[in-house]
Amino acid sequence: MSADTNVAIQGLLDVAKIKAGETLVVSGAAGHVGSLVCQIGKLYGAKVIGIAGTDEKCRWLREEIKIDAALNYKSPSFHDDFKNVVGYFDVFFDNVGGEILDFALTRLNPRARVILCGESKNCWQCRGHQ
Repeated sequence: MSADTNVAIQGLLDVAKIKAGETLVVSGAAGHVGSLVCQIGKLYGAKVIGIAGTDEKCRWLREEIKIDAALNYKSPSFHDDFKNVVGYFDVFFDNVGGEILDFALTRLNPRARVILCGESKNCWQCRGHQ
């Protein structure tokens, strides 16, 4: 099993403990870990919404990965789209950090879980390191 597969499985199943009927939001959803998380979420009966950076990636997520919805974070209406499509969520599997994470943290259901997977590339910059 690949390291990415382990990250997806352990993060979603062992840490977040995703359940059928819950709403799962995945940033970086078209990436390797993100797309695995989306597929596992669907297998476990979650409503899955992916976030990606192009309309083509969003289409791929909906048509090939078969998630419930995909949002383009570069869209000028992203925040409104998120509120309308997601509302509030139970699990956020974050692969990017930054502004998307900041916004997502305003949309948590009570007892929601947030899995921080991909923030490492930004953490040094956030702390003022180069």
